[in-house]
Amino acid sequence: MLSGPPPAIACTSTTESGKAQKASASSRRPLEDRHRDEAAPDVGWPARPRLHRLFDQALLAPGSPAVVFVHGAAGSGKTAALAAWAARAPRANAGPVVLWASAGDDGDDLLATARAALDDARARSTGGGGVRAGARSQVVLVVDQVEGLRDPTVSQEVSTLLRSLPAGLRVVLSGRVRPPLHLARLRLEGHLREIDDTELRFTRAEARALLSAHRAQPTEAELDRLMEWTRGWAAGLVFTAARSTGPAHLTGARALRATGLDHYLDEEVLAYWSARERRLLELTSICEVVTAELATAVTGMADAAALLHRIRAADALVVETEDGYRLHPILRDHLHNALSATSPGNIADLHRAAAAHLLDHGAALRAAEHALHARETALATGIVTEEGLREVLQGGGHRMLTVTSALPEAARRTRSVGATAALAALDDGDVVAADRILATLSPGGDSGSDALLGLVSLYRSRFGGEPDRVWPLPDDQQTGALGFAIRLHSAVAELWAGRPESARQRLDHLVESGRDRPPPWLTVQAHAHLGAAALLTGSPTDAAAHAERATSLAAAHGWTSRWPAALAAVVAGAVAFLRGNTDRAAALIAPAVPVLVRRAETTLSCTAHWLDALVRFDSAAQPRAVAERAHRWWARHRGTPISRPVVAMAAPGLVRIMLQVGEPGWAADLVRDTEPILTGWAEHSVLRALVQLHHGRVARARGLLVAVLEQTSHPVVPTTLVDAWVLEALLADRAGDRARAHTALLVALRHAAPMAAPRPILAAGPAVRGVLVRGLGRFGEHEAFVEGVLTRLAPLPGAGSPLTGRELQLLARLPSMATIAEIAEAEFVSTNTVKTHLRGIYRKLAVRHRRDAVLVARRLGLL
Repeated sequence: MLSGPPPAIACTSTTESGKAQKASASSRRPLEDRHRDEAAPDVGWPARPRLHRLFDQALLAPGSPAVVFVHGAAGSGKTAALAAWAARAPRANAGPVVLWASAGDDGDDLLATARAALDDARARSTGGGGVRAGARSQVVLVVDQVEGLRDPTVSQEVSTLLRSLPAGLRVVLSGRVRPPLHLARLRLEGHLREIDDTELRFTRAEARALLSAHRAQPTEAELDRLMEWTRGWAAGLVFTAARSTGPAHLTGARALRATGLDHYLDEEVLAYWSARERRLLELTSICEVVTAELATAVTGMADAAALLHRIRAADALVVETEDGYRLHPILRDHLHNALSATSPGNIADLHRAAAAHLLDHGAALRAAEHALHARETALATGIVTEEGLREVLQGGGHRMLTVTSALPEAARRTRSVGATAALAALDDGDVVAADRILATLSPGGDSGSDALLGLVSLYRSRFGGEPDRVWPLPDDQQTGALGFAIRLHSAVAELWAGRPESARQRLDHLVESGRDRPPPWLTVQAHAHLGAAALLTGSPTDAAAHAERATSLAAAHGWTSRWPAALAAVVAGAVAFLRGNTDRAAALIAPAVPVLVRRAETTLSCTAHWLDALVRFDSAAQPRAVAERAHRWWARHRGTPISRPVVAMAAPGLVRIMLQVGEPGWAADLVRDTEPILTGWAEHSVLRALVQLHHGRVARARGLLVAVLEQTSHPVVPTTLVDAWVLEALLADRAGDRARAHTALLVALRHAAPMAAPRPILAAGPAVRGVLVRGLGRFGEHEAFVEGVLTRLAPLPGAGSPLTGRELQLLARLPSMATIAEIAEAEFVSTNTVKTHLRGIYRKLAVRHRRDAVLVARRLGLL
């Protein structure tokens, strides 16, 4: 029995005898002193507040389940996380008493600790048993290494304890596998909370903090590779951080040897497997994912299915997915190293067997990869020729590009292989590779390769620039996945060419017709682009729905980090931003930006970058830096063909943030740069009017808007009309024409309310608040929308909270000489209601009298 948590896993494992010695020593200590108040063992890990909060919620929150089961693979950080949590438990009397026992020790010690914890919890709940006054009321018993519970008598007594815990006792079970303790019943009754590998894994931020604590500062790309290799596995990160000698050792076979991870895996993972189980996984380590049938084909083991099932049940480093069993990348590398050392001559044969089996079962891309590893280039070439297009259209572009790059040059120059490789390169965002491949292909061929090359040319047109060779565009008479892809890319080309309404109709017909039964990869792209088209045509609700469809489908296929999912996230983020939900917009757009920026499709990367700037600006600690980055990105792409609707939607916001940080020169540059794209359209007039307003030239700004307001100059995107009418309202108000200001704002609302899009009004800032407040009660069916806009505007300076719509409506009546009774009659409410609202107004404006409220409100632009 241990009085506190044992030393957490660092770079060596704690022996059972060591734990037993600590248990024996601590069992002689008085129970009241067994809570460990000293710091957690120093294992070189930074604090992980996320896990501390997780354990607090699971164990100490009101109504929390009585039993918590923390389980995960060896090295997942179970013991370390619990030890750190126990060590930081508050020293105040309100903190829990934490007792620690190990199921791997003597069963009598475990039962003694459990009984003592039970008695102590009961005594604390009643105030008896000699518990001193003010003692802590909560007891937490941690039972570590529950996989060591083998004695049926001990297991039965622990099970009985778990079913009858007093209110003041919580039990934490920690181990690699589920113990024989009848936990299913506890779960059914709502008395069990499970914390597994997915919650114990290090996040990216936690991994960087760990590496920084060991003076390692990997680049973003190096950290990407490390997270992909470790998957957040605690032992993998801790060993790497403590012993890696540089970026070259962060991942892969060299890292295993350099960090000592290979010895850890041998001692803590493989030592628990039988020789036959280990051999099975060594032989199948050539496969990224293995089914029972594939394992039998590769190894010749008839009992492969049973072996895999047993391994999976005993170790979380082997997981079962929809497509088969997967080894953790570190474990797979280690097993492959062992295979290379013991059976180097057999590896090619294993790959041949895997290729043959996978090809027979429709996994052509994986079959081609194994064929190349077996040096069967003719087989790989044949697979690419026959099945390559299908694999690319199913989302295998990056891997297919790797396969085709490894084929002989003569094979790469054939039209079928070359066109497949070029399409794969474009899907991967590598336009340079696509152009290089296309330049090597000769003219002339069959209709199938002509259609494929036409699709490639259509796709290539989205990336800008002039390729060395252009192939005729395909017709839309093709069927199947190729036909769907041709129609999809044709509609997308139309979308970014500035015809979003037509593109939306074509995309909508494409996804609804069900004509070609497209693969999910193409369906995700179709919905993501359809969401963009809906957004650009003024239908944010439809845009959000299509973005959600794309996101859900991408998640179901493991494509959340791929570019179509990133585009869907940007569309959803743009809708959230348009509707005034900046926090949600930021959460959606920020992760998508690097994905789309890495892609050479300029329209997508600019869309993501500009939206990110607009979303970040209001809450940024350094808004000028945000505006400066947006200006640099704009200047970097000056002269680059970018979709007109995207420029039209982003430019007004970009001009505003540049003006707000005092950089009218940047704004003027942007307006001038948009002339080739927007001259003759309403957006260009709005941009120029914004600049004129900034310089105080009210008459000139209003003159620029005349053509827009009279609809002789048409907008590219519907939100521009809202921008124009809000701007006219501000200009009229500044000119002293309050009637015109109200009328203009009412027209703006008629355009904004059906889209549920307050952003163009919010973008006008505090200046629009006074016009809105004065018009309260005169906006008709848009009153509720206006109240929503007012609640989203920035809180009043110095006030505890912004005024509600009803309070603003009442505030507008205060400058009059009307009495409270007269105001109540005009508002159709009681005098008590008016008095209640007045108290709220006075409190929020930090005043005590009606006259002072009017003065402060005018100073804040509310009147």
